[in-house]
Formats: sequence, C-alpha cells, structure tokens
Amino acid sequence: MSDSPTIWFDRRPAPELAELAPAEANIEWPQSDDPLDGIDRADGVIPGASIIYDQTVFALASKLRVLGPAGVGFDNIVLDEQPMLE
Repeated sequence: MSDSPTIWFDRRPAPELAELAPAEANIEWPQSDDPLDGIDRADGVIPGASIIYDQTVFALASKLRVLGPAGVGFDNIVLDEQPMLE
C-alpha cells in the first residue's frame, strides 16, 4: 500500500495534464466500463462534466479530501451532499 496521494480523473487525462501532478502522486482513471472504477482509492478528484457527484458517488469515495474541477463551475457537483463541507 502506497502513502502517495491518488488523483482520480473521470476519464483518461491528456498526458500534458497528468504531467502537472506531483511526481509522487498516483494518477488513476476508470479502467473498466464502470465510470466510477477506482474512485474508492482517490484522495483527490478532477471531476469533468460526465458524472454527477452526489451522495452516491461520495459514499464510494471515502478517502476523498479534494475536488478540483477541470472546468468552470460546480453544476455537476451536489455541494449539499458532499461530506467535506460538514
């Protein structure tokens, strides 16, 4: 088990984007047909617009500490349902 942070993307990031992550970070994205595959290991998530981040998603991401949207706004993040604001 690694102590390095895991940054999870909802799809494979462009190489130039992944290169911006700290060298010690593990970069992950879904490796199966399940769009949330691997989110359970995420310390941070770079959410795109393809997933609605609600209590169902947050329950799967128990290690999650950081949400860093790749775009502008939080339209697909249900802020009332994410545990980091509690």
